[in-house]
Amino acid sequence: MIRRFFRSQLFKPCLAFVIVAAVFITYWITAERHERQLLQLETRITSEQIAFRLQNYIATRINLLQGLRQELTTGAILDKKQFSSHVNEVMSNFDGFQAINWIDAEGYIRWINPEAGNESALNAFLREHPVASPLLRRVDRSGESIATPPLDLLQGGRGFATYFPILVNGRSEGYINGVFRLEPMLKASLGSDVTANFNYMIVDEENEVFRFEEDEEYQGASVLAPYPIQVLNRNWQVTLHPRRHLLESHDTPIDEGILVIGLLMALGLAWELWRLDHSRQSLRARTDELQANYQAYPDLQFRVEADGTILDYHTSRLESKLFVQPHEFLGKRMQDVLPDVVGKQFSDAFEIVGREQKSVHIEYTLPIDGNLDSFEARIVPLRDAEMIVIARDITSRKDAENRQRLMMDELDHRVKNTLASILALHEHTRQSSETMEEYSERFSARLLAMARMHETLARNEWHGVGLRRLIHDTMDAYCSENEHRFSLQGDDIMLRPEVSSAMCLAVHELTTNAVKYGSLSNPSGRVDVVWTMIEEDHRLQLIWTESGGPIVKAPSAEGLGLTLIKGLIGSQLGGKVDLDIQPSGLVATMSIPLDRYDSLESWKSEVQPSGA
Repeated sequence: MIRRFFRSQLFKPCLAFVIVAAVFITYWITAERHERQLLQLETRITSEQIAFRLQNYIATRINLLQGLRQELTTGAILDKKQFSSHVNEVMSNFDGFQAINWIDAEGYIRWINPEAGNESALNAFLREHPVASPLLRRVDRSGESIATPPLDLLQGGRGFATYFPILVNGRSEGYINGVFRLEPMLKASLGSDVTANFNYMIVDEENEVFRFEEDEEYQGASVLAPYPIQVLNRNWQVTLHPRRHLLESHDTPIDEGILVIGLLMALGLAWELWRLDHSRQSLRARTDELQANYQAYPDLQFRVEADGTILDYHTSRLESKLFVQPHEFLGKRMQDVLPDVVGKQFSDAFEIVGREQKSVHIEYTLPIDGNLDSFEARIVPLRDAEMIVIARDITSRKDAENRQRLMMDELDHRVKNTLASILALHEHTRQSSETMEEYSERFSARLLAMARMHETLARNEWHGVGLRRLIHDTMDAYCSENEHRFSLQGDDIMLRPEVSSAMCLAVHELTTNAVKYGSLSNPSGRVDVVWTMIEEDHRLQLIWTESGGPIVKAPSAEGLGLTLIKGLIGSQLGGKVDLDIQPSGLVATMSIPLDRYDSLESWKSEVQPSGA
């Protein structure tokens, strides 16, 4: 029977059927495997793109909050009005914020933006809040910024909050609190193509952040694509599941006309292999380009040839930072478009990247809209004979570094001056004191006068001290119960810090002299202080007049206090002092040059016993 079958007319058709069926099955298995690999690769790349967009979206806004914290730390923001102005500008240009708040060091919410809809949170004490309290303690211990787990916002929807410590000289000045909404983040990062083709889930460690599941069950568990995201101290993970129609689109259909498909299989297989190979090469080239782009998210990005010729550019929000317009640089060499010095930097960088095939980082400055802005650029090899140039504006960072350096120099200068003043006081007091008790009393009093002035300057953030406040506070320290016995007359004048310290010591010496020996040593004496500003040569003239005290006799030798006054006003401030010791009391006339001063509102009445 078998021999008969081999010899029958059915053998060849059956053999052909078996061969074609085997070839088809082999092709179908191979094609399904390739399609599943292609789907896995597409899912992985899409997951990586989403994670990158979301990471960059969050990182950009966290950097804005970091900048806001830096401005509060350095004193660039001093009050609620400035804070609101900065926050409104941030929130108008960057979506995703529910609110940006300032919390003081005690844990009270003091400033809220926007206030509309958030009035109930104003002055809330977060140290008693079940979620915020442990986070603030953690921030205080570590000094690092942290983010909360995902939570339901009071205004509806899901979100999370961040806390950034504000530290000034190692002391906590409060926190910047940023509250984020998830919906705009996901809308900006996912896009309609992702939601149309994938189910996705975002998890914050063990807490679910967001989930989108339109299909009831998944048939593609083997093509899940998890990808991590770092949000301050929190670890998120994005997971994609291809939706049913995407899985089905990658399945190779089997036609019931298997014999027809078998006859066309040779040509179809060759074409399919060519298509897969071409798709794989295109995908590999695109992946290489994306990986180069992902090394640093561009503020300004240029694709150039090995000699620096600009082929293309991309910028999302910094068109104003272009040195010249696109039609002036496209098709030209970058080193020919930029200024000579900057062009030389790029030319050298292109040579190194082309030779060593590694990324190069440079910094440079460009004149933009009349200002000299600072930039940093990274040149990254893309593929044969092409590179990516990624430029970023770092003007704010450079300005912050310069401000910090100037502040350190100013601090060093003020500390040296203070120490020199203390040493001079010590030497003068030691020479004029006969006993250690006398030295201790005089030196302590003068040192306390300096300390009070430094405290007043610190309260005014070292901008200076009003002359009326300086004289009143110094005299009040020695005769607070007899304020009716001295009067101050003159328009208030803002004195610079270096002038304030010397004037404080001079008034201190005059006051202690009056209390011990002059008009304030008996119940009936008084002191009148009158000052005027001579505008022609920017000089301050101050007259100290004592009257009603005991009869004064001119001493045979001038005391240390009066000598110290002449040294402070004459040597330190370049002024003149006339000390006229009359029987009715001392009359001291001081003339002090002021190179720069700010007139404040004049006091319209003399200081009353209640204080200034």
